[in-house]
Amino acid sequence: MSANGPLLRVSELQVHFSTRDGTLDAVDRISFEIGANEIFGLVGESGSGKSVTALSILGLVPPPGRIVGGDIVFGGRNLRELPERVLRTIRGREVGMIFQNPRASLDPVRTVAVQLARALRAHHDIGRAEVRRRSVRMLRDLGMPDPEAALTRYPHQLSGGMCQRVMVAMMLSSRPRLLIADEPTTALDETVGAQLLEHLRRFKEEQAASILLITHDMGVIAEMCDRVGVMHAGHVVEVGPVGAVFRDPRHPYTRALLDSTLRIDRDSPLSDIERIPGVVPNLLHPPPGCRFADRCAYVLPVCRPVRPTRREVAPDHHVLCQETVIREFAAP
Repeated sequence: MSANGPLLRVSELQVHFSTRDGTLDAVDRISFEIGANEIFGLVGESGSGKSVTALSILGLVPPPGRIVGGDIVFGGRNLRELPERVLRTIRGREVGMIFQNPRASLDPVRTVAVQLARALRAHHDIGRAEVRRRSVRMLRDLGMPDPEAALTRYPHQLSGGMCQRVMVAMMLSSRPRLLIADEPTTALDETVGAQLLEHLRRFKEEQAASILLITHDMGVIAEMCDRVGVMHAGHVVEVGPVGAVFRDPRHPYTRALLDSTLRIDRDSPLSDIERIPGVVPNLLHPPPGCRFADRCAYVLPVCRPVRPTRREVAPDHHVLCQETVIREFAAP
């Protein structure tokens, strides 16, 4: 972390969705920080609350969702206290986001050239020829086949992976201080996905920017991130340096995620990969205690009725778990 404090601090964030069946507790009092020039990963199963957390940072939680508690402090300003007109100036310029569905984020009636030109001219005083040169270069760097032709097309004429590369180029052109990348490689094949991740890493190094990288892929976290937060059922259950969390996971869910991941350093067949038992709890009626209790091999009687508290188990390494379980889990 910077001596001047984190670039982003999320504290006790709560997000609810109102449904016909009741209130869905999607994000429940989560906290994490992202330092300057840092890549922070947010990992967990589908439905754990990762994307809702990302949308909350930008004030873009869709109805019927709403933020009901907590603070989101970016660059010393609490984004929850800012009026919408100020938030609009921060989105894209200071905080950019690569959405999970890039096609839906692009203007369907404008060509790629027009959309990239708008993004570039919003932040750079450059002429038409330079706009085109930079647009072609950005798309080529991101692995876009025939970038000159791509500029003339509309989003519906592009594949999902091509739309993703256009969205990434638009976001990087504004040179934000914080880039939120929500499953950025989902629509891409392995080779192009690796190119994109390398482009994000280079952007971070060249611009001294920070990145919030959201994924379900533990391998991407290991390759890209400095620190990681592990989400389960709306809770951040473990957060710390990637090396420490991967070498010595202190929450049973983190260990289960790692054990369910195929790793090339394991000399074992696919049948030996452990699967996480059970299902994620119903967040319309979440249990009062630990939300992983019904799936946990280390569960104790105290886990189900009593909400766990966040505990520091090592420097900059925190776990949301009962102290008794942490001791049991850590025992040789």
